[in-house]
Amino acid sequence: MGFWPGDGEIVKDAAFYAYAAPEPAGFKGTPGAPREGFLLYGKSEFFLMYDDVRSSDTPGQLLLEFCQSTYEARSKFLELGSFEFGAGRGKSS
Repeated sequence: MGFWPGDGEIVKDAAFYAYAAPEPAGFKGTPGAPREGFLLYGKSEFFLMYDDVRSSDTPGQLLLEFCQSTYEARSKFLELGSFEFGAGRGKSS
């Protein structure tokens, strides 16, 4: 997971991104969530545009959903353990 400021060419504007390296077989066919996220085949990376997050009614939730779904996509092929982004956030004991 990371933040890309944009390059003015392929990903023109700021975006959050996620990828798997080395890229596991079948990874490119994995659907990305949330619906605002997309897989850019030329870069083999998932992207979620910063403006989509910024303009969302629930920006934190949208970003967490992107992180969680792209982690799950990678872990499916790389046989990683489960992990929940944001677990325990906003909860008081």
